Amino acid sequence: MKSILKVEEHSVHLWQACVPELLSQIPAFSVLLDENEIARAKRFHFDEHRQRYIVAHAVLRKILSLYTAISPEKMEFVLGPRGKPYLKENKWDLQFNVSHSHDRIVYALTHHVEVGVDIEKIEPHFDEGVAKRFFSAKEYAELMTLPEEKKISAFYRLWAGREAVIKALGEGLYAPLADFSLDLSQEAQTIKLMDDHYHLEYFFVDAGYQAAFATSQTVQKVIYQPPFIK
Repeated sequence: MKSILKVEEHSVHLWQACVPELLSQIPAFSVLLDENEIARAKRFHFDEHRQRYIVAHAVLRKILSLYTAISPEKMEFVLGPRGKPYLKENKWDLQFNVSHSHDRIVYALTHHVEVGVDIEKIEPHFDEGVAKRFFSAKEYAELMTLPEEKKISAFYRLWAGREAVIKALGEGLYAPLADFSLDLSQEAQTIKLMDDHYHLEYFFVDAGYQAAFATSQTVQKVIYQPPFIK
């Protein structure tokens, strides 16, 4: 079996999956997981949370197999100091990140450099206290000046963007949350953080969600893979 796909330098591959569309495959997905994943899946109290976990991890294995030629069930991972998973055997220098919210899952892959991705379901409300605590002073001030009908979408845009950047920092790195600010008007932007520059870009998954990815490289091409269905 040969590797099918390859992530080139300065490019990002994005995948997505919709949990309800994959529920019928839960039995087949479950056998792909390792002992630790199975044990964690069993700890979920609610079926929907357990199902989301199984789908997210099994689909990750199947996607990575397209780039590595490793069978999904034989894939091994190691965890970084902060719990971020990496491929144990990684001669392809493949980096990846996963995020899920309710029924949607997104995956981002890069070559060599760290990548972060985040998706947030847009709720009909937001917590102003959370915004004040976790956003920069500039972001919070801008958010509060927006008309009421625009505040909710702006909140989730900032939240997803910031999460993507933070996840792109990689393991062992930490930056105070106030050290960077996002531009609400830009779909793609460069964030300077800890003497490095990060490319942040928003992308569409569903009208009810906000998604973004970030990576520590200049991005020349974004490959939107078709929604995962099997």
